[in-house]
Amino acid sequence: MFKIQLFLIIPLLVIGSCGNRETPAEIDAKIRSSETLTRVDRLCREIPKPEDFVLVRKHIYGNSLKATVAHDFTTKSSFEKSMSFFRMSLSESGWKVRDDSEYEKGNQRIWFGLAESPKTDFTLVCSELF
Repeated sequence: MFKIQLFLIIPLLVIGSCGNRETPAEIDAKIRSSETLTRVDRLCREIPKPEDFVLVRKHIYGNSLKATVAHDFTTKSSFEKSMSFFRMSLSESGWKVRDDSEYEKGNQRIWFGLAESPKTDFTLVCSELF
């Protein structure tokens, strides 16, 4: 199942990193103009993160099935240490594990991965299914 998810998510990250030339202000304006994107962005912002996580950029994705906002971070923590932090935090908040790096709660999904964008270390992808 993990390979299938990577098959679906990695092209979105690659397409987004290659073709997404919107400024941070334009991305924030799009988020503010949509109730759904605002909820999804809030989800990403409100998830507890390790102290050394620094937001670098946001990306917006979506299709007829879901709205997605990705947050890219820099961190000095290893991927394993970061994932351990998220696993504990999310399980305490009622999130259900779908696989090692994906969680669900109602119609919301959270996915974690190594960042594909330059100068970033970690990606947090938040989605809401329609």
